[in-house]
Amino acid sequence: MGSNQYMIDLSNNYFSGSLFHFLCYQLNGTITTSFLGIANNLLSGEIPDCWIKWQSFQVLRLDGNRFTGKIPSSMGTLSELQSLNLHNNKLHGEIPLSLKNCTKLLAINLGKNELDGNIPRWLGQDLSNLIILILRSNKFGGNIPDHLCALSSLQILDLAENNLFGSMPRCMSNFSAMVRGNGSRDNIIEYRGLNGPSTLESASIVTKDQLLVYDKTLNLVRLVDFSCNNLSGEIPKEVTSLQGLQTMNLSRNHLTGKIPESIGSMKSLESLDLSQNQLSSSIPESMSSMTFLSHLNLSFNKLTGIIPV
Repeated sequence: MGSNQYMIDLSNNYFSGSLFHFLCYQLNGTITTSFLGIANNLLSGEIPDCWIKWQSFQVLRLDGNRFTGKIPSSMGTLSELQSLNLHNNKLHGEIPLSLKNCTKLLAINLGKNELDGNIPRWLGQDLSNLIILILRSNKFGGNIPDHLCALSSLQILDLAENNLFGSMPRCMSNFSAMVRGNGSRDNIIEYRGLNGPSTLESASIVTKDQLLVYDKTLNLVRLVDFSCNNLSGEIPKEVTSLQGLQTMNLSRNHLTGKIPESIGSMKSLESLDLSQNQLSSSIPESMSSMTFLSHLNLSFNKLTGIIPV
């Protein structure tokens, strides 16, 4: 296959075996390819550690395969990378420190693997342009680092189905894009090379108990999902400043205390799931003003009092 390819998309086929020969074998010089999509195939083995030859990559999609082993450290040499999707494989180990060099990243999806360790602080410190961070269905432990609050452009934060513990960060009000609410429909998340067609960012989002795939309207989605962890303490009232948030799922944790009285200020919420916690006291009256709310689950808590009209 010749060089100077702008886009290589081999997704949704039945390719199997290793990627080693395709990526690493007899490469002379650097390949000027901006997009590589080999998603939803039957590829297996470890992801090769020879990414230094692919410096021009903006989008890398290897999701929906059977890759094992660790995320290779040479991916940190992809200085132009804007979108990294390794979702739904069998990868293990920690997120490599070298990825902090990919400072242009807008979207990271490492969901549905077997990754462990703590969520790195440098995700918030060094990858300041992140819009999408999906780490759901892994084995991450430790606290949710306050450093993530520096991601003012973040619109989707999905940390569900891990082993996270401790309290929710009080600094979540710093997620400016979730405070402001929906952007323009014209501002879709897409990647353009020097030539050739552009490609849209896409993501599978769990909302209202449904798995939905977004692409053209992905920029309109605002979501926080911390469900199925071991989080404790109260829901910080600072969360209610996220007035652009559409989906908030904190279910199946060990949260205690009251539902914040000011939750009614979250006017954009369409789906709110606080079920299977240890929340107490009454449902705040302000909830009755949440006119967009179409999915509400407060089951299996210790709530008392009158249900607001």
